[in-house]
Amino acid sequence: MTAAPTPDPLDGARLAALDEYGILDTPAESGFEDIVLLASQACETPTALVSFVAKDRQWFKARIGFDPCETPLTQSVCAHALGRDGILVIPDLTRDPRTRDNALVTGDPQIRFYAGAPLHTQDGFALGTLCVIDSVPRPEGLTARQTATLTALARQVMVQLELRRAIENREQALAARARAEEQLRLAVEATGIGIFDFDLATGELRWDARVRALFGVPARGPITYAETYLGGVHPDDRERADAAVRAAMDADGVGVFDTDYRVIAADTGVERWLAARGRAIVEDGVAVRFIGSVRDITEHKAADLALKATEERYRLAARATTDAIWDWDLVADQVRWNEALTLAHGHDLGAVVPQGAWWLAQIHSEDRDRIARSIHAAIDGTVETWTDEYRFRRGDDSYAAVIDRGYIIRDDAGRAVRMIGAMLDITRRNETERRLRQNQAQLDTVLQTMPVGILLAEAPSGRIVFGNPRLERILGHPTVQAEDRDGYGAYRAYRADGSPVPPGDYPLARITAGEVDHAELEAHYQRPDGSRRWIEIIGEAVKDSNGVTIGAVVAVGDIEDRKRAAQQQDILHHELGHRLKNTLALVQAIATQTLRNVTDLDAAREALSARLVAMGKAHDILLSGESESAGMEAVLRGALSIHDDGGPQRFRLSGPDLAVGPKAALSLALMAHELATNAVKYGALSVPDGSVVLRWEVEGRDRADGSAVIHLLWREQGGPSVLEPTRKGFGTRLIERGLVGAIGGTVRLAYPKSGVTCTVTAPLSGLLES
Repeated sequence: MTAAPTPDPLDGARLAALDEYGILDTPAESGFEDIVLLASQACETPTALVSFVAKDRQWFKARIGFDPCETPLTQSVCAHALGRDGILVIPDLTRDPRTRDNALVTGDPQIRFYAGAPLHTQDGFALGTLCVIDSVPRPEGLTARQTATLTALARQVMVQLELRRAIENREQALAARARAEEQLRLAVEATGIGIFDFDLATGELRWDARVRALFGVPARGPITYAETYLGGVHPDDRERADAAVRAAMDADGVGVFDTDYRVIAADTGVERWLAARGRAIVEDGVAVRFIGSVRDITEHKAADLALKATEERYRLAARATTDAIWDWDLVADQVRWNEALTLAHGHDLGAVVPQGAWWLAQIHSEDRDRIARSIHAAIDGTVETWTDEYRFRRGDDSYAAVIDRGYIIRDDAGRAVRMIGAMLDITRRNETERRLRQNQAQLDTVLQTMPVGILLAEAPSGRIVFGNPRLERILGHPTVQAEDRDGYGAYRAYRADGSPVPPGDYPLARITAGEVDHAELEAHYQRPDGSRRWIEIIGEAVKDSNGVTIGAVVAVGDIEDRKRAAQQQDILHHELGHRLKNTLALVQAIATQTLRNVTDLDAAREALSARLVAMGKAHDILLSGESESAGMEAVLRGALSIHDDGGPQRFRLSGPDLAVGPKAALSLALMAHELATNAVKYGALSVPDGSVVLRWEVEGRDRADGSAVIHLLWREQGGPSVLEPTRKGFGTRLIERGLVGAIGGTVRLAYPKSGVTCTVTAPLSGLLES
């Protein structure tokens, strides 16, 4: 039972006022019929009624879209509007406590939206309403324009009632009717609706100014159905529009005209979409009149067509995509999936339970609780979007890694009522990312452990983005993360001539600037500790698939040892040449002196050979070491070795370990050889028990002024009695002048009968000079 309306519809004064109009159970009248048609058009509802609330029923003077001519008072929604000054709007009859149990709501025709303007007499009594009804809820109610139109049309209903009462006074009636028509015209103009009236008996077709403007015909002048109306309809819609009109004029049909079609304005050629509604007036089973309205719906139609196109694109995209798209009705707990659930995940749509529980059950057990909490937190909150990743079971019981995104739709109260989303399979992407991470790790390991320094930079900016640890060890400082090529000045490299390398000359700078694809540079790099090391920089361009340089990589190697070895090689070559020239000069001098005034060639050849062997021994000792000097004892033993016959203690050498320079070594070896040769011929070595003591010592070695001297003593003992020679040969001169001539100092030869002695005093620096 519907709740009792307020105020009481059974009020005696109100019922008496209704009876005074004598309107109940009267035939249909065009004035009222026009009003409900306009109300339906203006408010865009399928149903409009002129309703009068009587003692036991509500009766409809005019109706469109509603079959019964009356309903019991218990089913009256209009009764609730009687006590209002303005329009009563109920957006959803199922939710309003006054109407949710109404039989017209719970049963056929299942009305859902209601808006009614009360019909007030001049004395303030509400006789009924002019109302519009829809079969779907309209949360937005009526627009301001629709509200104003419905109010104006309600006043026109009362004008019609008043006209009926004042029919006896024709002038008054005509004036009232003129006012009503003017108000109706203004109301119609306000709604943008055009009116047509087709007299079927005479064939006369009348259009108001609005219809004429829409069809692009003059404001005055004759119009016809065939030429003006059908001629103005778009060719593609003409046959359909004509069929709709003829169906509405069929006395055996529904008598209603409701269709959309396109017209082409005769004056401008502009194409418009019109919505046309009308009905036929039937008398004695014959349609005698056809009236209705047209409304420009071009913008609405364009929006509708765009929406349909969008929906079609969405439908096609949903079919074409491999994303599993879902649509979840949160109120009914119904989930719909697109075909990708089968194509991408192998689930038969016919076997899928269309509920949220089935979906949740397919989520991996380790992810299920987390996703349930995540999605319900979004639904129960205020956000509009949700995103998460999880594992989704496929039809073959394997699992796909997916990223799921959803959009939440909420009602006016903020409650989530629907959620639409898409589930993207990212299994391959995750595997690709895993491989990329693995490859990156391997690359990082290679770069970090390479035996050369690596530097990477972007092009064209030149910004340095990477330097490996080996580079830091070579340069002696962390990688300078320069933002551009000008920042390369922080690297301090020098050319062979000592000039600094400009920032733009580094291989990295030349390549990122686009000058070259390959560049090399050898430079002397200054480290933070002040030391310098030679480095080699080799760079190559990094290009994209189109051949455009996007970066550069350089390898930096420490070539200090190589450079030093090359320098030492140069020095060695130079020294070898120098020594060879000196040796040849010395050999030439020895040969010249040995062979001068010679009478015995065999003896001279033997002497020359022995002297050259002594020189060779000295050279062997010099070249056997890693330095340019040789040990003094080794030089002396090498020179004396050819004279050592194996006898006990033939040569007794003693003295500090000294490194003799090459010049002194050759002279020292020749001097020792000559002394030993004389000893073999005439001295201590000419007898089995003879021996030679060779001793040397350094005096003043710690002197800061470098004045240290070396004393060398050659003393023969155990030999025959010595006689001082009467003349000096080349050998004696070589002893006296060879070493002293090379390094300075003095040589003193003495010939005591006990054995020859030779004392050498020379500067230590000359002996050691290399």
